[in-house]
Amino acid sequence: VDGKPSWYSADREALGRFTAAMRACGKREQWQRALCLLDQLHQEALLPDTIAYSAVISAMERGSECEKALELWGELQERGLERDAIVYNSLISACEKGGMTDKATELFAAMQAESIQPTIITYGALITACKKS
Repeated sequence: VDGKPSWYSADREALGRFTAAMRACGKREQWQRALCLLDQLHQEALLPDTIAYSAVISAMERGSECEKALELWGELQERGLERDAIVYNSLISACEKGGMTDKATELFAAMQAESIQPTIITYGALITACKKS
C-alpha cells in the first residue's frame, strides 16, 4: 500500500506488542520476564530495535540489575542501533542503583560525545550516583 513489503507492517506490529509487554514488565519490576520476551523476539526472527532494548534495560534498572543492563547495552551497540537519551537515562539510573558511579559518569561522557542531549532525568540520576559514592 505505502511501498513497504507486505511483511513490514506485521513485523512492526508484533515488535510493538512485544515492546509494550516488556514495558509493562518493567513497571512491575519483572525484569526476568522482560528479558524472556526479548529472547522470544530473537526466536521469532524479529529484530529488536532501540525502543525494545530500552524497555528491557529500563526493566533491569527498576530491578537493580545493572550488570545485566550493561550486557544488553553491549548487544545494542554491537547491532549498531541508535542510542538515545532514554536508553542512556535507564543505564545511568541502573548504574546509580548498582553503586557503579564511575560507570554512570562514563556513560554520561559517552552520551555527550555522541551529542545526545542530557535531560533532567540524566542529571538527577548522575547527581544521586555521585552522592552515593
